[in-house]
Amino acid sequence: MVLVAFLRKSYVNIRSRKARISLFFIILFSLLFLFLSKFPLFMQPSPETKFIFFYSKDCPIGNKMLNLLPDVEKKFGITIEKLEFSYNSTNLDLLLSFSESLERDCGYIAVPAFISLKTNNSICEERSLEEIEKFVKENL
Repeated sequence: MVLVAFLRKSYVNIRSRKARISLFFIILFSLLFLFLSKFPLFMQPSPETKFIFFYSKDCPIGNKMLNLLPDVEKKFGITIEKLEFSYNSTNLDLLLSFSESLERDCGYIAVPAFISLKTNNSICEERSLEEIEKFVKENL
């Protein structure tokens, strides 16, 4: 309410019609951006990322697998984006945007989940270092 009162007062005090129109569009596009930024379309990983690993801080299996990933990155010369989803709603929304491939490959949405952005293939649940390396090699 304070923001609305401030904006109303600011808008009324602007005498120029052009300035009022400019302020209106600035506010409109700001609100539009805030609204659209909630959707997964705008939550894309960086371009050099070929794999995403979703895990929960509270899951011992995910943390165990998280410790294996630096070896995989070094061996294949890749970057794996590691996203914690249990305390981050943006990462959770991104995980859910991959629900189709997770259900196809794992039978259901399971975590920890390892997803290839190039092939849209995934592996879920506890995996050994060898299984992760095999998945990366097949999906590079």
